[in-house]
Amino acid sequence: MKLEKTLLAVCIASAVASCGGSGKTKLTPTPTPEKKSLVCLDTNMNAKCDVGETSEKVVTWDRENPVMTTLKGAPLAYEGENGYIFTAPAGFTKIYAGTTMLNNELIYNQLINNKTKEDAKAYVHAKFPSGHPSTQNKADVSEAIKANINAHPNKSRYAVIAALMNKLMVSALSAPNNIKNIRVTAQEIMAADIPSLAKLAIVESVSANVDDSIKALEAAGWVDSKDASIRYLSASNGKVVGGSHYHNSLSIMDASNGSIAFSPVSAVSDSGHGKDSVSGASENYLVDVSLNSDASYVYANIPPKKSSSTSNNKDTFGLYRSAINADNTIPVIKTPFTANGVTGEIISFDPAKSTRLEKIVSKYSVANDDSKVALIDSEKNLFIFSGDLKTEIAATDAFDNIGAIAVSSGALYITQEKVITKLSTTDLTSSAPITLEFEPEEIVLSQDGKKLVAFNHGHDNGGVTNIAVISLADNSVETSSLKATSDTAVLSPDATKMALVGHEMSNVVIVNLTIPGFSTQGVYAFDGVMSAAFVSDDKLAIVSSRNGMSVLDITTTKSNNNLDAKLALAKEGLNKASMNHGANFDVVIRNMSLSESFENVKIEWTQSGLGTNLVLPGGIVTRPDADTADKSGVLSAALSVSFRGVRKADSKNFNINIRKAPKSLAIAKSILAGRADYMASNMDGSILIAPIRGSDDKYGIASFSVNASGELSEASAPMHEADEYIAGVGITPDEQNAIAIAAGEKGTSKENKGRIYLLALGADGVLGAAGPSVDITTGTPVKAEYSDNGQYVAVMIKEADGTFVTNVYSAINLAHTATLNMGINPDYKSYGPPAINHDGSKIFQRDGEKVYAISSAGVYAEAAVEDIARVWAGKGRVYVHTYHGTIHSFNGMLKDEKVFDTGTGGRMYGGEIRTIGGKDYLIVPVQRSSEEANGIYYLEITSNGLKETAFSHQGDGADRMAVSGNGLRVFFSHRDSDNKRHIAVVTIEAGDL
Repeated sequence: MKLEKTLLAVCIASAVASCGGSGKTKLTPTPTPEKKSLVCLDTNMNAKCDVGETSEKVVTWDRENPVMTTLKGAPLAYEGENGYIFTAPAGFTKIYAGTTMLNNELIYNQLINNKTKEDAKAYVHAKFPSGHPSTQNKADVSEAIKANINAHPNKSRYAVIAALMNKLMVSALSAPNNIKNIRVTAQEIMAADIPSLAKLAIVESVSANVDDSIKALEAAGWVDSKDASIRYLSASNGKVVGGSHYHNSLSIMDASNGSIAFSPVSAVSDSGHGKDSVSGASENYLVDVSLNSDASYVYANIPPKKSSSTSNNKDTFGLYRSAINADNTIPVIKTPFTANGVTGEIISFDPAKSTRLEKIVSKYSVANDDSKVALIDSEKNLFIFSGDLKTEIAATDAFDNIGAIAVSSGALYITQEKVITKLSTTDLTSSAPITLEFEPEEIVLSQDGKKLVAFNHGHDNGGVTNIAVISLADNSVETSSLKATSDTAVLSPDATKMALVGHEMSNVVIVNLTIPGFSTQGVYAFDGVMSAAFVSDDKLAIVSSRNGMSVLDITTTKSNNNLDAKLALAKEGLNKASMNHGANFDVVIRNMSLSESFENVKIEWTQSGLGTNLVLPGGIVTRPDADTADKSGVLSAALSVSFRGVRKADSKNFNINIRKAPKSLAIAKSILAGRADYMASNMDGSILIAPIRGSDDKYGIASFSVNASGELSEASAPMHEADEYIAGVGITPDEQNAIAIAAGEKGTSKENKGRIYLLALGADGVLGAAGPSVDITTGTPVKAEYSDNGQYVAVMIKEADGTFVTNVYSAINLAHTATLNMGINPDYKSYGPPAINHDGSKIFQRDGEKVYAISSAGVYAEAAVEDIARVWAGKGRVYVHTYHGTIHSFNGMLKDEKVFDTGTGGRMYGGEIRTIGGKDYLIVPVQRSSEEANGIYYLEITSNGLKETAFSHQGDGADRMAVSGNGLRVFFSHRDSDNKRHIAVVTIEAGDL
């Protein structure tokens, strides 16, 4: 009892109040304190002493003295045996009502410019009549905290205390005797639980790459090993695994120091990884990796390159579960082999230390406790396996169109369009579904299994990412959206943050999921980032280069969360990205997103000059008719924010132009077809030819005829088949022949010996016998493009040493007219074909964020454009399409830049220039925008740039495109809702424009 008497007898100064008050307050006698209460290091800051948090038993608070603790290093929580709850900032060794008030002000106060303990203390002291809280004041605050937390047991304790402090700091001076009777409502708690837009600081801590390992593979004779870039990430227990798509390599990095181990694993028995220079790439492609909870083993999904294959790859495809060696390498075996007289070795998973599930897996999910694995196979069957992949627990084919899956030890969640269904992991029986307002692409369970987060990646949603956080206790849903697109979106272990990354954005976006509106609170620029994984709540791993990984540290800063800063951040957040789908304000074509609040900043909207074309507050847009003019005016936002009776206000104006509607063109007519890329049409659009992958892995060319009603029908059956991959097609100017660009036959002596050749073309579109052929012996043809007059074809070729050249041929007689050197860039293969000018003497190609103009003398001009998608040329101009819906045009020297914003925010993978009725038009297909903005656009080319003229709506979005020589028929490929591929045609009359 000596310690207890000392605590009762000695007055200890608090962080908030001077000790003792007036010394005259008479306290109610309290029982002798008992050592039953807990103080803990509250690492998750929930004002609870959870299992796993370091704690100690302490003397219960006695209404007069603070509770002392020996714990240090993190915020503190106190849970008293009689229901009293306190918190304290990190570094404190005492905890009671005074430290709770101080801690609250450091986190939530929006009036203090500098969040120091001294400033917070001074602010609190000034709210009490005597210049500091008395002992009785602190006792009353303790009672109020206890009563309000008991009244709202399911609310965040920090939020309850914040709501209480908001009322207390306003009323303490006027009614100090009523403190213990203050009560807060659920609405006040929600309003208080906003961390004042505290910003997240992001810095790179470690990075590493496996370039040297890739170069070693190249030196050993591995085929195309330079394409083995890391594309998939997973992280756990301080480790990060990166999976390389092309050669199934696994790289494991220690997130603390950046040390990295590289393991080449081919998982094939018949091709790909020895010193066999003709066997080509692996027939099995790694498409996902996952570390288990303690990073002792890794899952790797390696299906066949062609998902329908069940022959050559049967012994090696599947979902693998492999142990990880102590040095972070993957256990492998090496098998010698000889092919075509060359001896090499195949490296594959060690079957003694790995398990292979012999299924072609389209998607899978691993439970956080490693107990279950759920998967969908290529035939859309649903399975539950044990975590070691050795036992099948349940299976069914009863669920159609499953979009995403997430599994825990006891539940499996699946998506079907906008519906999420919970299934039992023992028998796959279902319970009540959850319906969202959008269709998620992915769902992720929080580590504790209490929350499910559903989201899309924005590409197919007008560049807007929708996010839903679902509390699985009651299936309540909170949703929000932000202007962003991503390749990967990942959830932190504690489900408080999402990270969105994408090579198109070239940055990392951190979203706070704990506040209304799910605000973006951190952005980190990183060019080309494609994948990410949380190592911990405050560490994020990213793919930072083709063969590299980095770890980013995420910390919270509190220097900018006062009312003035909050108002400025809200004002800054009102921009084209958040309001107009990323389009400039001079091109409004869709309903605007006009939020009524930005967290707790209130926004009121007014407009002038826009009339009924913009209806507020909903932001409903009605475009002026096609035969009228654009509508221009001013949109104004009045912003205000209040905190404890203090109000701040500001405003922002936007000059708005609502673009008049284009003329409506006929809707496309479709025919079901296989994959068709880089198609070609004749002059009047009566014939279409397309490279298509046919039966038995044969490649070839299909031809279609179009009748007077604009209906497609297959013109030749069977199609012209070839062992060679067809990289491009065309039609000769006299329409007597089809042009085929072949890339050589894989795995034979024809490898890297492409050719360009002719096929007879009948008036009805039927393909006939092969004619003249010109061999391309210096490399492999990759893509092809034609000049706007159809006279020249540019064939991009990848040479054996990795360089690229473009050969230019006459489309009339296949005569070789030029070879243009492009240099080395592995991404050229995926960028699409280079644009070619009118006379075939120059090409234009993107390279990252630049466009290069290349002639026989080499690069002679360049221009910088952000987010380039494709490059086109014609009528003396070069047109650069971006991923966010703008088109930049230049002259042949890449000068005289003009910018046109389509307003769609969509992708444009096509572009053809045609003259119709004496006017020149750029014709573009738009996809991955909003449903109403997808389709074919006719843009008139004027002296000032481009002008939107007419539009054919195609809700699914238009992909690869071909345009008839007269511009009156547009062909394009698209996918339907069942992911089936179609070819469609739009037929117009010249008068329609």
